[in-house]
Amino acid sequence: MPREYAKLRIDIWADEDWSELSEPAQHLYLRLLAHPRLSKCGVTDWHPARLAAKTRGSTASHIRAAAAELVEKQFVVIDADTEEVLVRTHIKHDGIMRSVNGAIGVVNDYADISSPTLQAVVVHELRRLRERLPELACWSVAEPRAHRVIALLRRPAADPGVLPNPFVEKVAVATNLEGDATVESVRHPATALPEAWKPDAALVESMRTECPEVDLPAEHRKFSDYYRATGRTMVDWPATWRNWIRRAAETRTGSAGPWMTARERQQRQATADFHTARRREQAHAGAAQSGVRLLDPEPIPLALLGDPFKLD
Repeated sequence: MPREYAKLRIDIWADEDWSELSEPAQHLYLRLLAHPRLSKCGVTDWHPARLAAKTRGSTASHIRAAAAELVEKQFVVIDADTEEVLVRTHIKHDGIMRSVNGAIGVVNDYADISSPTLQAVVVHELRRLRERLPELACWSVAEPRAHRVIALLRRPAADPGVLPNPFVEKVAVATNLEGDATVESVRHPATALPEAWKPDAALVESMRTECPEVDLPAEHRKFSDYYRATGRTMVDWPATWRNWIRRAAETRTGSAGPWMTARERQQRQATADFHTARRREQAHAGAAQSGVRLLDPEPIPLALLGDPFKLD
């Protein structure tokens, strides 16, 4: 059931990091917290242009600038490649883990996160919550369903404080007057796909070796058409292209791994069942016409499978 409201702790206004945020950054945080599609893990889609469209006078650049502040202060974690954003303290403050049903909902929604990075941060936050509230029933061995939550806690974890900022690129610069080496951070904004952009030869060769079954020129044309048509922006286009090719390879092999949501896995299985049943029905029909009886299991009526392209 979709949530109807979002919880906000009043003491956030006493938080120094919160007070140091600009008004646009605070506004973006509240909007993400109240996002209608925010999962029980605190994850939702990261589409700056769509967020900007909901506020008069806002642009995708404004959203990305505000997001850079939130990432720097660790209020959110963003994976630009999978286009997902995690409101880091959602699990901690929403109170969802106080009920076992809520905790199982977090476990289920964890599986729908495409980004391994965001998955690892969710596990990190759950571990911290267990240290702070060890008495919760969701990780008690006396609770029959707690094993699912405990299993999730054993998954890889990542402290958001050590993750790279997708909006910042660190570059080495010359020494200062005292002779000490210094490093400066410069903003590395997300940009639209440059005109006639192509991956370099080293990247092409790398992906040809990793995904030999993929038609790279054909996938590159799809990649270019898609991102030019949608106008989406990215921080790292080579990395985005690399992930596009990997997803194409997963689609060809029938193994989409972490890129598939539960609904997509359901649709893929329904489609496979439908085509299997259709082939079996055709085989039995052909055998019946030739007078041959197949020693095969009774065919599954296609009507019982329903439409594989329509999910409940």
